[in-house]
Amino acid sequence: MRWRRRVKMCFRLSWDIIEEKIQEDTRSDGVFPLLTNCSGMPILDVLTAYKSKQPFVEKRHDLLKNSLEVTPAFLKSISRLEAFLFLNFVGITAHALIERELRKAMEANS
Repeated sequence: MRWRRRVKMCFRLSWDIIEEKIQEDTRSDGVFPLLTNCSGMPILDVLTAYKSKQPFVEKRHDLLKNSLEVTPAFLKSISRLEAFLFLNFVGITAHALIERELRKAMEANS
């Protein structure tokens, strides 16, 4: 066969502005939700614990967002993109676990 048929996927987004929902969402502006499973812990201690871990959490999100070099030249299908993102997630998780173990070992030796 001399000719080859190519199918290119094209994605489109569409949305509607619902004023009622916008007004509903404005009621929660400025609210900082903080959920915990430590029911006996005072709220101020929960906030302090969260704030002490926040830089590490933000660093993970930054790695995930900024270390990805996803270009259409390399990823031609959705399944490849999903696999690529999953492998990045696994790598970042492994990096975090190794970092935690090193931190624990350094703390034990000092």
